[in-house]
Amino acid sequence: MWLPVMDYKNKAIAHPDSRAISDTRMRCLTKCLAMYGLGHYIYAGEDLPLSSDTVEEKPAPKEKPKPKAKAKPKAEPKPEPIPDVPADHIANEEEADNVVQFLCDTADKFAGKTEGELIEWWQYPETKKTADLLDQGYPEHYKQLMAHLSALRASLKENHDV
Repeated sequence: MWLPVMDYKNKAIAHPDSRAISDTRMRCLTKCLAMYGLGHYIYAGEDLPLSSDTVEEKPAPKEKPKPKAKAKPKAEPKPEPIPDVPADHIANEEEADNVVQFLCDTADKFAGKTEGELIEWWQYPETKKTADLLDQGYPEHYKQLMAHLSALRASLKENHDV
């Protein structure tokens, strides 16, 4: 591969200096890489290229079982369901403390710099749902949250007015 030594206007340089030659060599290298697809993984959003050393193992062909005479199909045992903690439940005081702390920290970090952004954060369905859970099960924790948000709102309003 080769490319002419050119300036920023894409005009050939009659007497190039070492910088122009170096730039042209890098352009030529890039052109070669592009022509042969080397480095394409960078543009595909991958961090590292796929290793050519890895050998893809094909699964062994499954042997079909021979049908047995008068074989009754066995019922597969059903796995017992694992009891999930419902997403709409705050289990105890400690969890309620953690929820209040999380909501206060989240409001401080992500509610924005204006009162309107704080109100917008408060109106997210997840935020409202969590606050409602606190209000229903742990009213003292809810009051704590509301006091923090009121203070934050007042400070945002004060900073906005200044």
